[in-house]
Amino acid sequence: MTIEDRLKKIGDCDIKIIKSEIVKDAKLVIFEFDEFDTSAAIIYNTGELFHLKDWQGGVPATQKDIEEFDWLSEDGKDAIVLDGLPRLLI
Repeated sequence: MTIEDRLKKIGDCDIKIIKSEIVKDAKLVIFEFDEFDTSAAIIYNTGELFHLKDWQGGVPATQKDIEEFDWLSEDGKDAIVLDGLPRLLI
């Protein structure tokens, strides 16, 4: 399943990736949904995906901005930001 397909399933909307930037062992992906709105996701090299809690707020412009936002795991669990990237505590 592609990143677009996974995000489409979460948001129940069409997704278009507009920017992808490598950050540590992951990618920061900025995507467009509903043709005009933008949001972001972090996808680790392992395939683990986190997305912004609020898709209608701003998006991180750089890696340093990631910690300023609230993140959810792909299955909707609240994430913490550790070492600059969202993570789940198990």
